Amino acid sequence: WDAGALLTAVFACTLIPLIWTDLEFFLIPNTILIAGSFASVVAVGMLVPAELGSRLLASGGVLVGLYLVGKAASIFVSRQALGLGDVKLAGFIAFHTGPALFLAALWTAAVGALLFVVARRFQHMAPVPVVGSGILHIAGQDAIPFGSFLSGASLVLMIWKEVQPIPFDQWLTLIS
Repeated sequence: WDAGALLTAVFACTLIPLIWTDLEFFLIPNTILIAGSFASVVAVGMLVPAELGSRLLASGGVLVGLYLVGKAASIFVSRQALGLGDVKLAGFIAFHTGPALFLAALWTAAVGALLFVVARRFQHMAPVPVVGSGILHIAGQDAIPFGSFLSGASLVLMIWKEVQPIPFDQWLTLIS
């Protein structure tokens, strides 16, 4: 076990429950995200303190950037386009992955979400209503659990990067 393995474990232990709660309830619970963020900052501060500043900067940049993109998209589609849970989740992911891997995960998640929407349209699947929640009412019947796609893509890409660094770097160059 080294610092990287411990940080990856904190990352995975935070994202896995978020994937399921977003899929099931269209919610990204603050309690899980706050606990994971706190554990991440403490772990980085203790294990690799020289990286703390750059990681916080990456996280802050993604938080602000994605918040502004979400606001602009909301104006364009005349309803909330991106939930604040997704924005906070993106900041957490960027803290762990850095800007380049985060952008790759964002791109991969967007493609996955698009394929999900297309598949749902072709299968004439009606979205499953969330019992006792106004989330689908607010987001419309076409709500997508984007946090699940972003979390899953981030985990897969982070593992792929560790297991096969050269093919991963080639793929990252291809999509950028």
